[in-house]
Amino acid sequence: MTKNEMKAKVRELLAAGKPKSQVFAQLTGQGVQDWHLDYAIASYADPIRCSQHER
Repeated sequence: MTKNEMKAKVRELLAAGKPKSQVFAQLTGQGVQDWHLDYAIASYADPIRCSQHER
C-alpha cells in the first residue's frame, strides 16, 4: 500500500466512525511504516469537532 492509498483509507475509516486505535490496528503491517500511519491518523480533523469550534 502506498502512502496516498493509506491516507485515503484512514480518512475513509475515520469518517465512517471507527475509533483511531481500531484503524491503526487494522492498517498496521500493510507496507507503510507505523509512524506514517500514526501521523495520518493524528492529523485527521474530525468534521464534528471542527464545526463545534468554528468561529
